[in-house]
Amino acid sequence: MIFNKKSTITIIISIIFSFFILNAIFLYIIDPYNEFDSKSIKFINEIKGTNSQTKWMANIDSLMNDTNTLVFGTSRTEAIGGQSNIDKKIKIINLSQLARSNPKDVFNVLNYMDKNGFLRNIKSIVYEVDILEMSKSMRSEKVLMLRFKYPKLTYYLSRINKLLPRKENINIAIKTIKTNMEQNKQINKYVDERMIFYRKHNVMKDPPRKEDIKNLFTYDISEEQMKFLKRIKEFGIKKNINIKFFTSPFSIWEVNNIGYEKLEKYHKSIFQSVGSYYNFSIINSITTDKFYFHDWMHPNKNFHEMMVDVLLNDITDTREIYKIINNKFGLHKYLEELKNDNLLYN
Repeated sequence: MIFNKKSTITIIISIIFSFFILNAIFLYIIDPYNEFDSKSIKFINEIKGTNSQTKWMANIDSLMNDTNTLVFGTSRTEAIGGQSNIDKKIKIINLSQLARSNPKDVFNVLNYMDKNGFLRNIKSIVYEVDILEMSKSMRSEKVLMLRFKYPKLTYYLSRINKLLPRKENINIAIKTIKTNMEQNKQINKYVDERMIFYRKHNVMKDPPRKEDIKNLFTYDISEEQMKFLKRIKEFGIKKNINIKFFTSPFSIWEVNNIGYEKLEKYHKSIFQSVGSYYNFSIINSITTDKFYFHDWMHPNKNFHEMMVDVLLNDITDTREIYKIINNKFGLHKYLEELKNDNLLYN
């Protein structure tokens, strides 16, 4: 068989095209992101690797019908909503993975949801004020708002993206197959249709060494972000929505890494912006115990269950894991305790 330049190019194009088509068929059947509701071959695709954010946004209107509580936070709080001790009357959607706790992003999201009637049944919002989301150099909120303003378009674009032969797509598809072929099907982590994050329950094995975590983050606090935090507080009052602000659940190892001066600025900035808030970064027998943490930055199920009792079930005597900072004296007293605690180093 004689190959000329034209026939060679045709063969190459055909091979590439066939590869794309076969890859797309494979990813569509496995559907690891749960974009296509494909569960046709249950022994390899019944349990999904994750869930689609854009799919959730495309169905936001119907999902908000029976939702009365929103959660805004970070990877520290994205699992709130999946605990068995939550009052059954509380119907949660957790937006921690979508908007995180960046005040400017959250304010824009809340305004958009309000204008489109998505907050019609919302009675309560729990909001993690995370020091890592308070800096100036945050991702562009334009991308986030485009996803909210054009949910159907971004959903279809996302579906196309999930069919492309990208390494990430193929890896999660293979992982999904392996998980489903195990006798005891249990994926390490996934996100359900209410954007609640589930991960395998782990307890931190060994505390981190100081030299391993020092200077990983700058922990900067932006004046602009704190102004937006104040506007969120005012939004809640205007719309008659109970917004509970709370500090990130810091472990003693992260408290030490941040240092007293930045922690002092963090707490004072929150108080000046929103007044009373729940403090989950207090140094006590919980935050110094690795049993309550997945790693030095993330609480595990043991901590989350106690947070749920305080923030959602209104059980305020849960193992003394928090203090409500409700006046200047209370804040001053707490900061003095923090400064004088012999566990804290700079």
